[in-house]
Amino acid sequence: MKNILSEISQQEKNRILEMHKSASANHYLSEQETTVSNQEPVVGHLTGDFTVDLGEMMVDPSKNITWEWTINNTGKGPISIKEVKTSFGAISDPSNIQTIQPNESGNIKVTLKMEDYLKREVGYDFPGQKDIMNGLLEFDMAVLLITENGRKKKYQLNAKADFKGKFIY
Repeated sequence: MKNILSEISQQEKNRILEMHKSASANHYLSEQETTVSNQEPVVGHLTGDFTVDLGEMMVDPSKNITWEWTINNTGKGPISIKEVKTSFGAISDPSNIQTIQPNESGNIKVTLKMEDYLKREVGYDFPGQKDIMNGLLEFDMAVLLITENGRKKKYQLNAKADFKGKFIY
């Protein structure tokens, strides 16, 4: 094996060494002992029943419906819920923004404003119109949890129900 270092001038060796020193900054030949950890970062992980199905239910357009999930942090570190995204005009409860410690649980609540949902879904426009739709409206909504310091950055919850009633449209 050829030794190429013997073919490089001392001046070139010094230049290369100086480039290495400046690139490595404070880490070059540190006298402090450093330990390298092979452990995974300490993070939280949410588990639980991510689908809440309220089943078949009579609805009153003037009343709101709330879904609630209990989620558990089964990780080794805290997990912070920074944002809860909903659709269909549902409202996330302010208490959803929380930090759940390891081996503890938290609750997530989302409320659907029925009047707004029915206006958009079936054209509900209060009494006075003649057509009535009898039967079920299948409801399925995804709720997205945006987390910080969790194993995953996003978790999806599902809200389901079969709305039963007479809807004017």
